[in-house]
Amino acid sequence: MSDSRGVALAEIGVMKQVEEARADGRTEFADALQATIVTTAAQREAALVPRPPPENESGGDQRRRRIKELQAERHRNEGNEVMAAVCLLTRPELAEFGERMDEFSQVLQDYTARLRG
Repeated sequence: MSDSRGVALAEIGVMKQVEEARADGRTEFADALQATIVTTAAQREAALVPRPPPENESGGDQRRRRIKELQAERHRNEGNEVMAAVCLLTRPELAEFGERMDEFSQVLQDYTARLRG
């Protein structure tokens, strides 16, 4: 799963949380989050690079891709490169993005529960 663009894009958000936690002095939390990272910085950066369209794409696929590209452009114009890249993920990659975000949410819940408990 660590080679997935979806996982890499999700982990860009996780790394932002790590950086924010460190900046706030919450090093234990930052360490807990960083321990879950399975992609390299290079993989996360590469996930932001758009892929060329597939060869021999059907008319319907071309229309669907164009809609996704327009959504991506809107996010890019708003300064959100990650969501722009997420718009262009394949279905399997999008599923992996969701799974990784669910894992991240669970780490957050576990950490919060430990602090309260």
